[in-house]
This record gives sequence, structure tokens and C-alpha cells, in this order.
Amino acid sequence: MIDKIKNAKTGIELAANNANEAGSLTTKIADHANTGSKTNADLAAAVALKAMVQSGKFSAVANEVVGVKAVGVSAVNKVLRIIDNNNWKNSSKQSQ
Repeated sequence: MIDKIKNAKTGIELAANNANEAGSLTTKIADHANTGSKTNADLAAAVALKAMVQSGKFSAVANEVVGVKAVGVSAVNKVLRIIDNNNWKNSSKQSQ
């Protein structure tokens, strides 16, 4: 799933405003070299944003802010763990 998100492409150009969804911001736009996730940190940040937002707005009310932050941290840690495991597996295959 992580590779699917990381390698996703779209032919639609994003508008230069705040209305873009977090998932769209990590998507590579065809024929545009400077779009998409450039690093694992970009991908993890997009997952964290997706976990924290709903319809482009922060979804927590005042008493839920800690919970929303925890969900974001958990999402980022899971993504980084998966990426780390995939990188380790790929480097192990190359050394064989």
C-alpha cells in the first residue's frame, strides 16, 4: 500500500491554493518533475496530515486535540516502520 501511494501518478494539475487534499499533495503529476513525495518524510507527513484532517479542516474539537495528535504520530510511525522494513528487505536482496 505504501508503494502504491508513493508511486501514484495523476494527469490532473493541482490548483495553487489550500483546497488540495493531503493525498493529492504526495501524488506525482505526469510530466511535472517537481511534484510528488521526494522523501520518506514527505510521505509520512502526508499520512499524518490525512490522519489529522477531514474535508480539509482539522477535525478535532478542543477536548480531542491530544487524541488527534496521537493518531497523527501513530500513523507517521507506522509508515516509517513500513518504509524502513522495505528498505532493509531491498538492501538485503541486493547484497545476495
